[in-house]
Amino acid sequence: MEERVYPESTGHVILLGVGTVGREVMSRLHEAGARVIAIDRQPSGEARAFADGLGIAVMELDILRPGAINQVDVPGARAFIACTSDDRVNLSAALAVNDLRPTLRTVVRLNNEQLGEQLEARFPEWTVLSLPGLSSPAFVAAALAAGTLRAWRVADDVVAVLEIPIEEPSLVRSWVDVAPLYIRRESGAVEHWPPPQTPMRSGDRLGAVASARTLTALGSTDFEYGGRAAGYPHLARTVRAVSTFFADVDSRLAIVIGLAIGLAALATIVYMEAKGLHFVAALYFVITTMVTVGYGDINLAEDSDEIKLFGSALMIVSLLIFSVITAFVTNWVLSTRLSRLFGTTRTAAVDHSIVCGLGNVGTRVLAELRRTMRGATAIDPAGTGAAVSEALRSGATVVPGDARQQSAFQRANALEARSVVVATGDDMLNLEIALNAREASPRSRIVLRLFDEEFASRVRSTFDFDSVLNPAAIAAPAFADAAMGRSAVDHFTVDGQSYVYARLRVELGSLYVGATVSDFLARGFISPFALVPSVGEARFRPIPRTALRAGDTLHVICAPEAFGRLTTDDASASLSAT
Repeated sequence: MEERVYPESTGHVILLGVGTVGREVMSRLHEAGARVIAIDRQPSGEARAFADGLGIAVMELDILRPGAINQVDVPGARAFIACTSDDRVNLSAALAVNDLRPTLRTVVRLNNEQLGEQLEARFPEWTVLSLPGLSSPAFVAAALAAGTLRAWRVADDVVAVLEIPIEEPSLVRSWVDVAPLYIRRESGAVEHWPPPQTPMRSGDRLGAVASARTLTALGSTDFEYGGRAAGYPHLARTVRAVSTFFADVDSRLAIVIGLAIGLAALATIVYMEAKGLHFVAALYFVITTMVTVGYGDINLAEDSDEIKLFGSALMIVSLLIFSVITAFVTNWVLSTRLSRLFGTTRTAAVDHSIVCGLGNVGTRVLAELRRTMRGATAIDPAGTGAAVSEALRSGATVVPGDARQQSAFQRANALEARSVVVATGDDMLNLEIALNAREASPRSRIVLRLFDEEFASRVRSTFDFDSVLNPAAIAAPAFADAAMGRSAVDHFTVDGQSYVYARLRVELGSLYVGATVSDFLARGFISPFALVPSVGEARFRPIPRTALRAGDTLHVICAPEAFGRLTTDDASASLSAT
C-alpha cells in the first residue's frame, strides 16, 4: 500500500535511503526539528523500528518508478536528500527531482568526488557529499595522534582539534604551530578562549587546532628496538631494513652462500699447507680460482696431482655455486621491480601507520596518511586490484596477506607501528582484525571503523581500542546541515561550551575585503586557523597582518555568538558548508 504520508505538509525534508547513513541523517534532522518524509525501496525492519522511535513514518517506495515521485510532495519540500549506498540510484533520483523542481535544495551522496564537483558546478542548488571524503579526516587524525576530538579537511590537508599534554610551564602564545581554543587544567577546570599571555603549568592540557604536520610530530611514538631507544629513527629504520633483508633471504640461497664460504676457507687452508703461502696470498689465490679469473701469477703446474685435482674440483664446484648465486640475485632484482608494481612481502618502516582494508574509506585514509608520514602501509588479502594499484602509485607499501593472521602484521612490522587503522566494510571482520592487531602491537593506537553505532558503543566500553569511529555518524551532520541550509560546517561542545567551525568565503564587494586576520582576532571568541587564498597555497595559522582578498576563504572556529555576528555583519560575505 502506497499513500502520501504528509499530504498537507510544507517545508519537509525528503530523505531517500534509510540504511546506516540514512538513519544517522534522519536522527540529525529530527534533532533539528525538521519534518521528514523517509522513503526506501526496501526498508528493513531495523530501519522501520528506528524511524518509529523518532515518530517518522517510512514509505516503501521506488522513487524512480514513473509517477512515484509525486507521492512525496516535491513542490512543498524544503530539501531532498539522496543517501542510499548506490551512487547510481542517488544520482538518478536527484536528476528526477531536479526535473520536477530545479530550485529545490538537493543533497546527494556520491563516492566519486571529482564527479561531485562537476555536478555542483552544473546544478547550483546541489550539494554533493562523499562519505569517504567526510569521514577519512577523522581516521587520519586518530591515526596520527592521540586525543583528537574533531577533524576536517582544509584544501588537501587535514586539521584536527586535540588536547596536547603540557609537560613544562609555558604561555599559550608560545604554541605557535597550533590555534588554541581552551585549557584543561590539571584540576579538571576548563578555561575557554584563553588570552595569549595565559600561563600553563605541567599537567595541564591545551585544546587546540593542529595541522596534519603538527599531528604527525605530536603523535610520534618512542619505541625501543633491539635495546636501543627509538630516539634514533634513522638507525631503527636501518636496523629494521637489514633484519628484513635477512628475513626475506631464501634458505636455499643461505645454504649456497654458506657452502661457498666453507669451501673458500677449506681451500685457503689447503693452499697455505701445500704451497707454503701466507694467509692473504692463499686467500687471493682461492678467490681468483673460485671466480675463474686466474691472473697467472700463481698456478698449480708444479704441484702434486692431488693438489691439481683439488684445484680442478674447486673450479668446477665454484662455477656451480656462483651460477646459483647469480640466479638468486637476478630473481631478487626482478622481484624487487615487480613488488613496486604488485606489492611487497614486508616493510622496514617504523613509527608508521598500517591500514587494513582498501575500500572507499581505507583507500582515502591511506592516501592522506601517505602525504603526511613516511612508511604508510596497507595490508590487503589479494595484493592486487585497482585500489592496490592506486596505493602503490602513491608510493605506499602494500603487504599481501590476511590481517586476521599474525604473520601479516609481522610483515607489516606492526610491533613498531604508530597506529593501525582497521577499515574494511564488515563490522565483525573489523573487530576480529582489531583484536589481532592489538595482540600483534600492544603499544600501537588501534583505530576501528564500525558502522553499527549501538555495536560501536559496546565495543568502546568493552575493548581497549583507542578510537572506534562510525563513518555514517561522522558524515551525517554535513548531510543534515546542507539540507537545512545551515552555513556552519560543524559544531562541538567542550564542558558545556559550544564551538562552531565555519568557512568564511569573501565575496567581491564584501566589507571583509581588505580586512586582516587580526581584525577577526580582535572580535573575541574567534580563532582563524587557516586561510585558503583565491590564488596560491593554503596556509595554516596565517600571520595576523594578512589581508583578505575577494575569493579567499578563511577557516575559523568561534563561539556561537561570534558566529552569529559573522553571519549578520556583512551580507556580501558568505559562510559556506561546502
